[in-house]
Amino acid sequence: MRYGLLAAGIAAVDLLLKRYAETNLSADEDKEAAGGRILLTKYHNHGAALNVGEKKKEWVLAGSCAIFGALAAVFAMEGRGGKAGAGDGLSGMADAALESAESGRGGRKLRRFALACLLGGAASNVSDRVRKGYVVDYIRFPFLKRIVWNIGDLFILLGAVLAVVGELFGNGKKEQVR
Repeated sequence: MRYGLLAAGIAAVDLLLKRYAETNLSADEDKEAAGGRILLTKYHNHGAALNVGEKKKEWVLAGSCAIFGALAAVFAMEGRGGKAGAGDGLSGMADAALESAESGRGGRKLRRFALACLLGGAASNVSDRVRKGYVVDYIRFPFLKRIVWNIGDLFILLGAVLAVVGELFGNGKKEQVR
């Protein structure tokens, strides 16, 4: 349950910051924050990451929703201990994907945390894409000035990195499904 709350919290904070960006920031100028280490701006991303597919918004929307649905299914499976019953359909596929990633209790906690980060960030971005037709980005870093992010993007990146780290450095123990 705490991982579900984490995902919801990530989405809620990002949506609040997006609302702030929409009403208080300009696309024409950056505002410095954190002593200039972060630049705040407003950018409407009509594509996927780095605006890829901006001219095919309907494909980006469909892909975003499909990925979000798959993440939600995997997240739900983790909440059930990664166990799928006969006839679980998508849940059964999620279980098969999770089976290769089982790495003991510590690995499961890391995987749940990573999935919560991915799901929370994806929820916020999919919400924007469905409601507005674009994703609101509002954070730049001076050393990556051409890329504009949002909190959801940063948590998606964190979740993806943690998932890979967990897979690479897990202890390799497999849980037995009973």
